[in-house]
Amino acid sequence: MSIEANVMTRQNDVPSDPLARREWVLARLKRRGTSLRKIALELGVSPQAAAQALMLPSVRLEEALAGALEIEVHRLFPERYRADGTRIARTRPPDRRVA
Repeated sequence: MSIEANVMTRQNDVPSDPLARREWVLARLKRRGTSLRKIALELGVSPQAAAQALMLPSVRLEEALAGALEIEVHRLFPERYRADGTRIARTRPPDRRVA
């Protein structure tokens, strides 16, 4: 198998289940010699924020994670992006009250 075909295979095997994808991302980051913590420190955010980006939308962190894994962000988070890479608008409750 060529290197390009191997890369495409790896990109296509991103789990769609958020919990499985979290483990997949963590394992791939470790293989590359990095971690969520290192990415968080590079971006100036807390490690907790980086971990939450795997489950909750965060454009900046999603792009950093995809970049660290050398994969397109729409392949890593297909439920958040269209195939052309444009972001799917996040919906929020219309009346969010601050306690």
